[in-house]
Amino acid sequence: MLANAVELSARDSWQGQWIGPAKLPDIDLQEASWIWSNETRRDASPGFRRDITTSDDARVASVTALFSADNHYRLQVNGRILGGSSDWQHPRAIDLTPVWRSGSNTILIHAKNNINDGPSSAAGLIGKILISFADGRAQSIVTDADWRCLSSPTSSTGQPARILGAYGMEPWGEIKTQTNTTNLWTCYRKQFSLAQKPTQAVARIAVDSKYWLWVNGKLAVFEGSLKRGPTPQDTYFDEVDLTPFLQAGNNTIAVLAWHWGKDGYSHKNSGKNGFLFELDVDSHFSLGSDATWKAQIHPAFGRTGEPHPNYRMPDENVHFDARLDLGAWTAPEFDDSTWKPAVAFGLPPMSFRKSARAKRSSHDSRAISPSLPI
Repeated sequence: MLANAVELSARDSWQGQWIGPAKLPDIDLQEASWIWSNETRRDASPGFRRDITTSDDARVASVTALFSADNHYRLQVNGRILGGSSDWQHPRAIDLTPVWRSGSNTILIHAKNNINDGPSSAAGLIGKILISFADGRAQSIVTDADWRCLSSPTSSTGQPARILGAYGMEPWGEIKTQTNTTNLWTCYRKQFSLAQKPTQAVARIAVDSKYWLWVNGKLAVFEGSLKRGPTPQDTYFDEVDLTPFLQAGNNTIAVLAWHWGKDGYSHKNSGKNGFLFELDVDSHFSLGSDATWKAQIHPAFGRTGEPHPNYRMPDENVHFDARLDLGAWTAPEFDDSTWKPAVAFGLPPMSFRKSARAKRSSHDSRAISPSLPI
């Protein structure tokens, strides 16, 4: 069933705020060197290790890493896989803060060269780790000869890494190291309690650009939202009945949002990776998106190699590396204690979200796919 068209700014009030993941600091690679193993085999898959110690009396505020490998790498810190990439031209910063500890920290990187890239098939790894302290100091650790090239993935010793050259060397040249704002996949979680099972629970949801929503581990919305436009200010919001999915006691909302971050013929980019949620339960309980929600960039999603969709399409190909998956993060029992709080941008209307049209969908016990607007 379709609802009448409603402007987002025309609603009486909204409890939810636009939220997004915390922005990581920009990192440059100017002081880093391209490194590799001493092996001459083109299909080499070397491992690299660096142990970094922070003193017990130095309070760490954040730890951020930026690495690029031609062609693939996977990053492990203190035994936990935190990220990786197969797109050396567009590296993405990774937050190491949740697993960083006082004392010794072990960084392991598994890199792999793609021998199908042609006769030259260049192979290399470059990166930097930025440690920011609460007193304003900062420490940078770059790829250099202090990194050890491991004889095996489980080895704790090895030979010094081979220096290929400084950042900017050919064939790689300069790499875009600014914070990536395109093709971002963000996970959100929120837990709350209800005194009894609701008789009516309607959610209003808006996002740029697409989302999937789970309630108590069950998929409730599949590919929600519509492309923005055709005018630059138009954003649709979904109105979805979540009554069948909620229960008395503890409840968990989990959302996967996909931000395209670029224009297309039928989509106008808002310029912001944002998500808006508001739930009204039996007219006496409301839940809105705010800074109490948890947010995490999903490390398994990334860019594919060529060919990419042409300029008419705002969305990218979907690349998913299952080795970097977060596990059962949509389940109520998932431990999200290491996730950072979401950043609240404010109540609608915001400068990047001016209006929307409402659309309502019927539901059954299966996933909901919101219907088209009027």
